[in-house]
Amino acid sequence: MKKKKSKMLKFFLVVCFSSLLAECKAQIKQQNIKQSQISNLKNAKMSEKFDIETFNKNQQNNSYEFDIKGGHVLQFSYGNGYAEEIIYTDKLFKLTKDFYKNGNIKQKGLTFIKDGFMKGVWQFFESSGNLSHEIDYDSWYKFTWEDVQRFLRENHVNIQQDIINIDRTWKEKEERVWVISYKTTPDKNGNYIRTVTLNGNTGKIQKEEWTRPQRN
Repeated sequence: MKKKKSKMLKFFLVVCFSSLLAECKAQIKQQNIKQSQISNLKNAKMSEKFDIETFNKNQQNNSYEFDIKGGHVLQFSYGNGYAEEIIYTDKLFKLTKDFYKNGNIKQKGLTFIKDGFMKGVWQFFESSGNLSHEIDYDSWYKFTWEDVQRFLRENHVNIQQDIINIDRTWKEKEERVWVISYKTTPDKNGNYIRTVTLNGNTGKIQKEEWTRPQRN
């Protein structure tokens, strides 16, 4: 039961984080959207809707989980609407979707499996279901996800087993950095969680910390 509550809490934090990004979209420079595509985006219509009826029939404590071919689905209701998370077998990224109260899609995109950064192109929709705009979060970083993977290999880090979290800054005026936490060989003080901050342009280590989990 504690494990399930922890999972739900993490998922809820991802949903809240994604919603906060949508509310901040007005602060993001329009240069991230190709001007030639704006008219097409405004005319686009997304028919994808959340199945509220099925969710209500099957939900327990505001959540509903079920298996699909090649993965697992977690659906969740919260104050502003609904959310869905599709976790694919043996994949590093999950598909995260947020829906309005009327069931229309609000936003969707890929999120790192360990509740971390938003990957690639995310789509944001109006309450009517019309596609509003897209943001390519990868375009902000010269030091790419592929470069991060190479850094981890060089440091003998297994992404599936050792990684605790990988995140990166997302606000327009923030410095572009990657923040990576992973388990490794303990240092002289017995700390075995290493957290490194990498420059988002060069990949240079800007900060390094060693810690251990806090005991409850």
